[in-house]
Amino acid sequence: EDIARQAEEVLNEIRRRAGDVDRPQSELNYLRRLLELF
Repeated sequence: EDIARQAEEVLNEIRRRAGDVDRPQSELNYLRRLLELF
């Protein structure tokens, strides 16, 4: 259960960062590729 919570927190952080248009395009591309895996 603790692992599931941590995984959810990581996924939420990736989603948050992927929505931040001020991040470099290369980072946004990377984050979006990560999200495609989930």
